[in-house]
Amino acid sequence: MSDVLIAIERWRREHAGGAAAVVAYGNLRSISDTPALAELKSTLVADLITRFGTASRAEMVADPVLAAYERYDRRFGQNYHVAMQIRSIAQKGKTIPARNVILEAMFMTELATGVLAAAQDLDVITLPIEIDSADGSESYERYDGVTESCRTGDQFMRDANGHILTSIAQGPTNFGLVREQTTRIAYCFYFPVDVPHDARAAALTYLDRCVLAGNPAAQKIASVVIEAG
Repeated sequence: MSDVLIAIERWRREHAGGAAAVVAYGNLRSISDTPALAELKSTLVADLITRFGTASRAEMVADPVLAAYERYDRRFGQNYHVAMQIRSIAQKGKTIPARNVILEAMFMTELATGVLAAAQDLDVITLPIEIDSADGSESYERYDGVTESCRTGDQFMRDANGHILTSIAQGPTNFGLVREQTTRIAYCFYFPVDVPHDARAAALTYLDRCVLAGNPAAQKIASVVIEAG
């Protein structure tokens, strides 16, 4: 699975300085929680309260990782939704729900490190995943059934059969989503320009902790990071 992720030249050119990653795991079970993951989740909530419990929104998005995504999203008239999710937990008493541990691993990694990720069922999509920069002609059905067109210049990923999987500005499509029967997964990461290199490494390390906390028998089957430019 060395070719799990490939970059289109247009993406390399238009998003120079950024990066993308795919980490794949097998031997997974879709269960609601484990004691190890619940403990990790409790620690994460406490850490978020310590870091951001009294921070203003401006102070939050001054964080180097959140700031990089915020600048990117503002190009499309949006605010970075992960920053808003962090604030809801750190300041508004929201909890991290117990649901499918495969998805929880991704969500907890976003909260803990501030990065943006998506999850794809490896038994539905066809490898390799391609990362590209949209020209605005691409369209797809979103996870909630709404038909969207990609925003010109936005980063998106598709599988080898041309199915669009996810984009930064509009989130995941309805193709290749995690199901109850999912046993193999590809976690896809976008790292726009100015996301610190150490944040990229921290995200992949934390993801591994979460995956193994929820699925101790999980097997990592691929890990690929590609830099643009």
